[in-house]
Amino acid sequence: MINLPKIYTSLINYESRIKYNFNQKYKKVDYHTTYFEGGLGSQILNLIEHENKKSLNDNLALTDTSYFNLNKTFSHENGLTHWQYRLDHYGIQLEDLRSRDRLTVDTVSNLRRPNSQEYICNVIKRNLWKIPNNASELFPVISSRNQREKVFFQTKKVRRYGVLHIRKGDYIKVSSKLYSVKNLVSYLRKFHLVIPGTLVIVSDGKISQMEHTLIRDSFKDYRKRKFIVFDSTNSNFDETIIHDLMREADFLFTSNSTFSLTAGLLNTRAENFIITPMRFHSGDASFSNQLFQTYSEFSILK
Repeated sequence: MINLPKIYTSLINYESRIKYNFNQKYKKVDYHTTYFEGGLGSQILNLIEHENKKSLNDNLALTDTSYFNLNKTFSHENGLTHWQYRLDHYGIQLEDLRSRDRLTVDTVSNLRRPNSQEYICNVIKRNLWKIPNNASELFPVISSRNQREKVFFQTKKVRRYGVLHIRKGDYIKVSSKLYSVKNLVSYLRKFHLVIPGTLVIVSDGKISQMEHTLIRDSFKDYRKRKFIVFDSTNSNFDETIIHDLMREADFLFTSNSTFSLTAGLLNTRAENFIITPMRFHSGDASFSNQLFQTYSEFSILK
């Protein structure tokens, strides 16, 4: 029996591949547009890129926000998460970004989106991920210290603290580079002398008791330290206040995610100590690592 739906899907996929290959070969690249998409960290980097493009040529700094036409968070069948627009947390409304939509400019609307390699080369060449001078105005810390102490420290006043971010969520299914808790602990223990007495372990997934114990036991003086686990099982889990917590931390150990990376880049502490991976991706996607490496001059020896 002929499977008509399967044949129809195959024809659509084939047509899409033909169209994509044609565009890649014959259409010029659109380097003017910033394509807004992904979670909070990616959206922050998108806005930073857009602001830098505006400073270079304001009239041709355009946007594509079509990703948020369906503005809600849900999981695709392949395990990837579709995220909701969150820059409104900082007062940046989606409609304001759409006032610069690329489709309103005839000379640009016909151009194609850069592929990954073209995009990365352009960002590096034009330094489009440079943190702007007005970053604190663009991305203010919204939560108060009292709010954070109530959520994370049971209203106790904690003068200094560190944060370890462990990315789980959709990353476990779709990431090309995964750091296990065991990997992270092997590096974390090297910095036990500079990590404050309170360490908050945050994650968008569930931190198991075994993982908690592994982290705690990696410190010889763990009885003198306080370890707080805050993961997706917490009833008041809110990514914006977690991001604020990391931005105000004295010590931050990020994962290979734009969520904790941007918290490190926007950290407000004058005497901070921030560690981030040199490799965010592996395999075919490893070319993009040089993009994240532009933020640091040194690496940690194994």
